[in-house]
Amino acid sequence: MSWYVDGRVTRVIAPRACGNLPGMTQNTPLSPCPVHDVRHRVQSAAQLRARGVTAAQTAAQCLPGGSWQQLLPGVYLLHPGSPTNEERVHGALLYAGRPPATARRSVPPQPGPGYGEAMVTGLAALALYGFTSAPPVIALHRIDVLVPRTRRLRSTRFVQVTRSAALPRPQRRLGVPLAPVERALADAVASLTDASTVRRLLTEAVRGGHCEPAPVVRELNAAKLLGRAHVVDAVDALLVEGRAAAESRLYAMVRGHGLPEPVWNVELALPGGGALGGVDAY
Repeated sequence: MSWYVDGRVTRVIAPRACGNLPGMTQNTPLSPCPVHDVRHRVQSAAQLRARGVTAAQTAAQCLPGGSWQQLLPGVYLLHPGSPTNEERVHGALLYAGRPPATARRSVPPQPGPGYGEAMVTGLAALALYGFTSAPPVIALHRIDVLVPRTRRLRSTRFVQVTRSAALPRPQRRLGVPLAPVERALADAVASLTDASTVRRLLTEAVRGGHCEPAPVVRELNAAKLLGRAHVVDAVDALLVEGRAAAESRLYAMVRGHGLPEPVWNVELALPGGGALGGVDAY
């Protein structure tokens, strides 16, 4: 059968690899798909079985010198080279999104990428959101994946499983489900001890327009991270950055819409002298 590998059609010796697929012969390509589609370069065992590839055939392809390799338990890379960023992320989601063992035999494979409720979180998610202060995914030793608390799934190789009682609604970037920025920040901060890195991440979240300070503080508090001194210092910087961003939007609104120029930063008081507090614009 033929596979697209690194832009070339490679011949794979796999007798009767597709013999149990209706209408296919020994020389029929199993999946003649463009190499740019990561979903066809990384497949779960269930997806391969659904295409008529048996466990024995998969194992034969993964022997030393073979054309495939096992990327993670139950997840296979359908070429012999090093995995790319996209392949590592897709593989991590396939591993974390596979159905529970009790449901695998009774539930047929579902169409789509097979991620289930899993989503990328932590530093990997921030990198995929475009954070410049987060390392690129390929440089990360682990990819954090968020799953329901009820999942009995172990962290393995480069996949770190994080569980949550209530999963947030994922955001999608290029088809990849990501935890919302504020949740990804909290999961990233939980694994970091370097104060400057935490400060840069939280500051970029607001300065880059990814999210507002309040939901970040809520997530950090829910994760019980506000008791760490370096996190508290970073939150103070986050709040300052949030105020500066809000003031910048206020200035842009006044000047962009031709509003009368207000008096800025006014302290209000009652006629008798009682202080009411300060306002940004009056």
